[in-house]
Amino acid sequence: MLVNSSFPINRLLFFFGCSVLAVGLLNLFSSQVIYRIPATMPTLFPVMTIFLMVFHILIASFMVMKYLCDKHRLYLMAIACAFGGSALLMLGTLSSYTDWLLCSPIAKVNYNDAFIYYFFRNVMMAALFMASIILYEYRHSEIHTLRNHMVILSLIIGFTVSMLALSWLYSSHYGGMHLLIIDNLSRHFTSLWHNYLISALIIPRRKQRPHRKSVFSEQTKRCIRQKRMGATR
Repeated sequence: MLVNSSFPINRLLFFFGCSVLAVGLLNLFSSQVIYRIPATMPTLFPVMTIFLMVFHILIASFMVMKYLCDKHRLYLMAIACAFGGSALLMLGTLSSYTDWLLCSPIAKVNYNDAFIYYFFRNVMMAALFMASIILYEYRHSEIHTLRNHMVILSLIIGFTVSMLALSWLYSSHYGGMHLLIIDNLSRHFTSLWHNYLISALIIPRRKQRPHRKSVFSEQTKRCIRQKRMGATR
């Protein structure tokens, strides 16, 4: 039986078209409603977080049910843990808006905790999505024995639980491991973000450039020497 292995270019174009249309509608909505009606801005983020949390819970539930129907698809559990852990971290983000949820007239928001949960959520989802891609690539491999299956599943669940625990410990719930990234009074990033996290992304790239130039210059010098030696011969 022949299998059509051609690339689904029509589906890809349809996906990009829908994505561009969705981004355009969101931009139009933000420019027409959010900025012209300032009263909606404080409530927009918690409301969107609630909708997104429910959506992630539904995705995680469907992934788990599909895995229970066919347990050979281990990559689905990585996706389920990514969306399930994301929903729990969104619940932690909403805990930073306790005064807003209690309808308090003076809402005090813990922006540092919200950013910590947001940071750990992105790291966790990126790592689990990469794990799901690797597991999908080796889904028909012989390494999927019962023992390896249980070990990989335990690692996925353990990583998700560890990220949830670290996000809770680094927030204001535990003073021994408190991480200060945003000042809640001035609403500005601290030196930890500017001096360490951003510098870790920029400095390695700057260090690689002189090394590449030196290698390239050595190669060109060797070629010039060989050509001169050949011309003299």
